Amino acid sequence: MKVENWQKASIGATLLLVATAAGFMWWPLPAAGDWPVALYHTIIRVFVLSAVGAVSAFTFKMLRAHMHMATKNQHRVRVANSAESFVNAALEPAQRDLLLAKIAEAIIDFGDSGLIKGDRDDHDGGIMSADVLGRILAAVTRKP
Repeated sequence: MKVENWQKASIGATLLLVATAAGFMWWPLPAAGDWPVALYHTIIRVFVLSAVGAVSAFTFKMLRAHMHMATKNQHRVRVANSAESFVNAALEPAQRDLLLAKIAEAIIDFGDSGLIKGDRDDHDGGIMSADVLGRILAAVTRKP
């Protein structure tokens, strides 16, 4: 729902930017000898185009962040749906506890929203890396 709203806002902001630039083409220019008025009109046009461009860039940034979070949430649902089969694949109760803890942490971890580069929006827990997942799977598939 939010992704669709930001898509519409992005399209609207882009159309507004194009319409503003096209509208400035029909705005009559001042006379050739009237340079202070020409400078004034130029500054106004640059300011308005910059403001509309900034709004357009903001809407695209928000759209990208919401698309990222929607994809991440879909992945969490898939992980949550397969958690029971992972836990049941463990041979020992200790392995089950470890698997359940790591899967729960992977689902709960908020991660990077995409809004601020280099800044994470998560809790204090660790992240399940491919190395940890490999060790867990090796422990689960190890034959006694």
